[in-house]
Amino acid sequence: MTCFWDGIFKALKKQDFLIFNMCEKPNNIKQFIRFLQKNNLKVVNVTWNGEILTKQELEEHKKAVELFDLSKIHNGYLCSTCDSFLLLISQLFQMNIHHIFNGNKIKYINSLNNTTKNPKILYFSSNKSHFRYDKRT
Repeated sequence: MTCFWDGIFKALKKQDFLIFNMCEKPNNIKQFIRFLQKNNLKVVNVTWNGEILTKQELEEHKKAVELFDLSKIHNGYLCSTCDSFLLLISQLFQMNIHHIFNGNKIKYINSLNNTTKNPKILYFSSNKSHFRYDKRT
């Protein structure tokens, strides 16, 4: 079960990686997770549901990404309501993320993204057993 990773990987497009001077996106989910871990940092430009994360929370989220065991991606991923990887993706790719978790709206807002006229937003939804990308046009 890799629905979390499948959803994120599907949502990100080739052009999203240009910010890293990459002409292509990673070839597969494992390469993508390695990319996230290599570029891991504190998510200082992202708020979660309008809240600024504390220094302790920033450290914990960074550590969670760093310690993620790549060999367990097929065992499922327990996406949290304030998820370390969604925070990091919002930070790195300078985009907002709207995630509906069991009917609850969760917003990851990147302050750098909101300076543009049409900020990029990724939409996801999940319940206790499945995560998916909600494509919006």
